[in-house]
Amino acid sequence: MTATVLTIFVFCAVAMTGAWLLALKIRNIGIVDVVWAGLMALAGIYCAAVGTGSDLARLSVALMAGLWGFRLFFSLYQRVSHEPEDGRYQALRATWNGSPAKLFVFFQGQAVIVALFSLPFIAAVCGRRRTEAPSARGRITRMNLSSDPRVIARALATSRTVV
Repeated sequence: MTATVLTIFVFCAVAMTGAWLLALKIRNIGIVDVVWAGLMALAGIYCAAVGTGSDLARLSVALMAGLWGFRLFFSLYQRVSHEPEDGRYQALRATWNGSPAKLFVFFQGQAVIVALFSLPFIAAVCGRRRTEAPSARGRITRMNLSSDPRVIARALATSRTVV
């Protein structure tokens, strides 16, 4: 899991560096939103590709994150490419006197956010597959944890240890 988050962060940091350079060139910080949405889509798809959970969970994350992120990406791209810089970003640029260094930190902060927002994707796709039937004694293990409170209560009553 740690390697997945680090991989996503490094990829996003590089992509956001490119986006920062582009933003300086076109004088429109709004590109950060477009790139952020695309990176969220890619993060979800990447997590699904490297996940160890069930095929259904991985497919669901890839589809939902991918469709949502790419839809947002294209929607924001249309807006950013046809309209002047958003007022929020004009104010930010004015407050920071157009400082490229502060804008760089801002863009890298967005890379951190993508990595953090990918944690639910990772949690969804890294579940363990059931490889054994629940034990006859009803012990609770990581592999057979039930959501039925009666099963849990019976297992706790008959088990000496809970793993």
